[in-house]
Amino acid sequence: QLDINTYEPYTYEVLAKHGGKLPRWTALGGDKEEAMKNTVDIVLASLTPNHKKFTGRLAMRQAELLALGEKKFKGFHINDLLTISKKDMVAINLTRLKTLLVELLSHKIVIEQEGMYRMPFPMEELQVIGETHSGL
Repeated sequence: QLDINTYEPYTYEVLAKHGGKLPRWTALGGDKEEAMKNTVDIVLASLTPNHKKFTGRLAMRQAELLALGEKKFKGFHINDLLTISKKDMVAINLTRLKTLLVELLSHKIVIEQEGMYRMPFPMEELQVIGETHSGL
């Protein structure tokens, strides 16, 4: 057996095989918005059903507020998130809610700025997340 390696990068082979863009599953090809969508899909697929439900309800509530013209929407206070989570008995106290938020914050599905929490997606994406994962 003879191993031959040119030590040349695989750039041209990859581009030829995948039509000029890296495949979606790499989350490296396409634009930033597409890569973020891929990340969101992967993270949401790994969440528990209750965690998905909370994320979906949060997305729906944020989309509703944006649809009502809340242009200065800065996010939800932690108590607002607790109210959303209590409706479905997903998290009935702050300790449990903060546990749910850790995963969402670490993957930037939820961001926190100045003590306010929000999902950094356009309204259309929020609606898709809400419809897909809210359990309604």
